[in-house]
Amino acid sequence: MNAVERVEIGRLTQLLPMGLTLSAAGDVVSVGATLRRIIGERRHFDEIFTIDRPKNVSAGFAALRPCLGRADRLALRPIAHPQTVLRGSGILLEQGGAFLNLGFGVGLPEAVRLFRLTDADFSPSELAMELLFLHEANSAVQNELARFNLHLEEARKAAEVQAYTDPLTSLYNRRGMDVALNTALLDCGSMPFAVAHVDLDLFKR
Repeated sequence: MNAVERVEIGRLTQLLPMGLTLSAAGDVVSVGATLRRIIGERRHFDEIFTIDRPKNVSAGFAALRPCLGRADRLALRPIAHPQTVLRGSGILLEQGGAFLNLGFGVGLPEAVRLFRLTDADFSPSELAMELLFLHEANSAVQNELARFNLHLEEARKAAEVQAYTDPLTSLYNRRGMDVALNTALLDCGSMPFAVAHVDLDLFKR
């Protein structure tokens, strides 16, 4: 019996709330509290997961067992929540069973929202919530920067309109007329055109 099997199985899943102990037949022996919320009360691996990784494994615990304990990482999808991918690793136990330790990886923010997880749902030594806080802070800063850039662009456009517009008539002023004429000259090609300047006496009055 190896060191892992000398530890009471239930205690392992207390330390690792995303841990899963399976018998040699693939039946659930013990499951961490957080993982239990995701997989529900199903009692056999084949009823709980489909396998994304290792790639060469078609389906089922019997096909997965030879891969456990090697360098291959696991990627499993809960059948009840196929949009969620759980990543992790596993080891074989001497009696033919297995112990898997899983996590959410980059899907952590979505999983926290979907399953309403809190800091208490993770191992105290796990950095999951710290990473989530960093993710949320980064999103908040990006949203604030986007709003700031939008306000800045609106202010720039408003200043440009004021610079080129006569406040009394809302028509182009001299600067605006220069811009309009330069644009007309660029767009006209070889087509000749003329500009007439009409002065209205006492117009503003």
